[in-house]
Amino acid sequence: MPSNFFPDLLPCCEPGSRGPGSPSRPVLSPSTFLVANSSVQAFVIYCFFVLLLVYLGGERSLLILLHGRPPKEPVFPVNLVKREIDVSDPYTFLFLKRGILRMLFPRC
Repeated sequence: MPSNFFPDLLPCCEPGSRGPGSPSRPVLSPSTFLVANSSVQAFVIYCFFVLLLVYLGGERSLLILLHGRPPKEPVFPVNLVKREIDVSDPYTFLFLKRGILRMLFPRC
């Protein structure tokens, strides 16, 4: 079937064509798709974090559950900067939550 059989449905098949009816329509660059993809992935991670909080009974219940536990040694790259992480501390928990939210804002 020739590409000009459906001229309005297949504007990307014609070389040099930007779309039906508007030659000044902006073309999305690949970096736009990468930013959108990373934003979707970060949103999925944040939703998973919120789902875990809901399963554990909410933030307050989790902090009460973690109260009294000794601080943990972080994994390799983080232990070069920070020695201990006390998740039962509300400020540390807020810092971790903000770190997850920070991934939602893409860097262009």
